[in-house]
Amino acid sequence: MAERYSICFNVHCKNSAGVALLKEVRKVASECAEDWLSCQESLIQRVSDIPQPDEDSNGHLAYSVIRRSAPDDRHLDIKLATRGDIVEVQITEDDSSEHGGKAHSHAPLGLRKLFDTFDCREGGDSIRSTPQQLSAVDEAELFVRDVLLNQDRKLVIALVTRDARGQSLVDPVKLQARLLGIAHVVGCDSQIATVVSRCVNKAPCYPGLVRIYTPGLSVDSSGSNHPAWPLRTRGTLLEDEQLWDTCILYAPVSTDGKIFEEASFEIGRQRRREAQAQGEVKEVERMYDELEVQFRNSQEHNHRLIEEIRQLKSKNITLEHELKERRGSIDIDETIPDFENMLHVIEHARNRLNLVEVFDNAIQTAGEPMPALINELWKVLDAMEQCAKIRSSGIGQNLEDWFKERGLDFALTESKATRQRYTRERTFRGRVMHEHFKLGDTLRIHVYWDDDQGAWEVGYIGPHLPTDSSH
Repeated sequence: MAERYSICFNVHCKNSAGVALLKEVRKVASECAEDWLSCQESLIQRVSDIPQPDEDSNGHLAYSVIRRSAPDDRHLDIKLATRGDIVEVQITEDDSSEHGGKAHSHAPLGLRKLFDTFDCREGGDSIRSTPQQLSAVDEAELFVRDVLLNQDRKLVIALVTRDARGQSLVDPVKLQARLLGIAHVVGCDSQIATVVSRCVNKAPCYPGLVRIYTPGLSVDSSGSNHPAWPLRTRGTLLEDEQLWDTCILYAPVSTDGKIFEEASFEIGRQRRREAQAQGEVKEVERMYDELEVQFRNSQEHNHRLIEEIRQLKSKNITLEHELKERRGSIDIDETIPDFENMLHVIEHARNRLNLVEVFDNAIQTAGEPMPALINELWKVLDAMEQCAKIRSSGIGQNLEDWFKERGLDFALTESKATRQRYTRERTFRGRVMHEHFKLGDTLRIHVYWDDDQGAWEVGYIGPHLPTDSSH
């Protein structure tokens, strides 16, 4: 049986408590299950409602299961248990058909009413059915500090940013509906996106991008652990398997209260009391004690397996993405963010590029060049990254021709006279950099290929250096 969707969360008390709250949640959950069934577009409906004891003798514990089955062998289970003023809810959708096994990239339809009606939480995180919008700088800074970088955060954050033209990769409302219960969608404009990116500069979300921030984010977290999608993927994100796999990987599968374990034990205790009244207590006690030990051992084993599975899935997602890159399915990034200046370009390159190192004092311009040249600088650095990925195995042609096909003016060396007279001016951190790119008539980028590291180094970005012909 293939599990498509599974989450676990708490409903907190507003006006009711205990079993009374559970009955309210059960009523709405049953309506959600009926709505889910109606979304299957089938004339035949199979419905089963499997009740467990609603409450114990003291009224402290209740436990029930709502199950709906669709004709396509898809099943929805909603389990409810309560103790005190909290109801724990577990929702699972699975598929037992022969063609099951590949998770669809959206939450089960029909569940929104449950999140709209009650105060649903996972840990300290509220589970929202509508996206949050950040509209002010101080609000964004508080969001980063109290939510995004909160080490106790349980839910995935999906940040949807708009570019300078007000365009975004996906509608946040539609994305929140797809990721209901497993991620918190947040939208913002280009100005707020820049503020957030500066606070988490190693995993920025520049205007026009969508980035997934998984739990555990810190200011030092690498951007590779928090995948991003550029504006050029518009129209495909809602069905993107990597997006769904990353979010469902961190879906809350267990809450701190362990109410379901207690509910299961309470049912066992109740049955033991009934058996005792019938004079069968010794045999039932022995069986119960054995089952209790097995249950606790299996729970510990399951928790370990869940963590191992998460780690393996995360590694698999990363490897699949790297494999696509090596097969050449990912081309040079043609999405140019709205860079403010050259330092912004360098910051973006250090966060996105792994095979291009820009020296700290590389920029030697007296002022900012034309905006077109600022974007051209990013195009050069991005092309160098792609070149480095395939250069070790051979690119099959002259480097100058390879860059020329990509619209870039690249020279492998300087003239002999220039090399003899001005080598010192082209030496940066001990590297002699005669290889250079020409950006217009004014800007030059001097670079060095490190064979040992399989990477490029950028030592100088600035005006034309002296040559034999210019003096």
